[in-house]
Amino acid sequence: MKTDTALSGKEAIEKIKKKHYDVIFMDHMMPEMDGVETTRIIRESFRDYDDVPIIALTANAMEESRSMLLVEGMNDFIAKPIEIRVTNLIHDLGVPAHIKGYQFLREAIILAVENEEMINAVTKIMMASLSASRIASAASKPLIPGISISRSAI
Repeated sequence: MKTDTALSGKEAIEKIKKKHYDVIFMDHMMPEMDGVETTRIIRESFRDYDDVPIIALTANAMEESRSMLLVEGMNDFIAKPIEIRVTNLIHDLGVPAHIKGYQFLREAIILAVENEEMINAVTKIMMASLSASRIASAASKPLIPGISISRSAI
């Protein structure tokens, strides 16, 4: 899967002029042109996007907001914040989303990042249990069975 990002509605319009996308995740609030106006332009001016799902990303998850987004041409919405950076990190490490424990791993990372006491406790436990020889041997073994991670990623 390949993804692109646009920092504004205007930039999103420029990108779809050059490339066709299978799905669009549209932030509701963007500089220059918000997601609603951008979606309206896409739906009115780019007929090859009539059937392409546009999913709003919004901090306003109230039912009336959802209704307004649907009326404006979006197909659905996802309430923010979403921890996309954690998902991207796990993906970049090569962990397939379908493995048992994927969601637990994702939630554990988010919890550790959001809670300083949690990351400190995890670090203490990890450091206490690792010796220099174990670190050396761990670098040659996968941290997650079946997943290879380079030593520079550790």
